[in-house]
Amino acid sequence: MQITQQATGSTIILNLKGRVDTFSSKELDRAISKILKNENHQILIDFSEVDFIASSGLRVLLTAVKYINQVKGKLALCTLKPKVREIFDLVGFSNLFPIFSNREEALKELSSGN
Repeated sequence: MQITQQATGSTIILNLKGRVDTFSSKELDRAISKILKNENHQILIDFSEVDFIASSGLRVLLTAVKYINQVKGKLALCTLKPKVREIFDLVGFSNLFPIFSNREEALKELSSGN
């Protein structure tokens, strides 16, 4: 998996490409942890180029959202492919994260302060 990062206003966007599996989920965890250590608590993860997420990747996201909620931050996801969205729906994660159909919609919501 490849992870690229960019900042848009106060939001850090993580662009993921590939599979979020047992090995690559560790890389995702490091990327999110680095952002949080820099006290950036507003993260958007773009899944537009992700075809698969394993339970280890879901666990990384769950840990991140729990921490971000404690510090009153925001974590949102966008552009999940149907197969990835189905995994989120099956395990009940669709209710834990704000999920947006596109990046623009997600950034608008994150910047609204709601």
